[in-house]
Amino acid sequence: CVHPTRLGRHGGALVNTKYWDEERLSPDAENDGEVTVREHVNLCKSRFRNDHRVMDPDCPCEACSQGLTRAYLHHLFKAKETLGGTLLAHHNVCFMNRMMEGIRNGIKEGTLDEVEKEWIHPMLKEKR
Repeated sequence: CVHPTRLGRHGGALVNTKYWDEERLSPDAENDGEVTVREHVNLCKSRFRNDHRVMDPDCPCEACSQGLTRAYLHHLFKAKETLGGTLLAHHNVCFMNRMMEGIRNGIKEGTLDEVEKEWIHPMLKEKR
């Protein structure tokens, strides 16, 4: 329980495979074609300054469901507003809960490989 909240307080948002696939293809992403796949993104980075997309449109957390953009969350961290850390901590806990629910269902239904592909990008597995 420490990891998602500490990460959120420091600007890190946990993201799934879909995020990285969309990031590679999005003209809105300021990535110059280079994307380093990680388990999270750091919204303190300047590349999020003008990113007006929601972190995860499928996430039911307060930040995502209210349509708060990556640019707004970036602004909160740059302005040293504690709300940014609170929102990302909530997003990360929600992310972990959704991932664990998927894993439990995958074990029950025998579809754990498909669940893994949804939550863990193949490039992350290559790094280990």
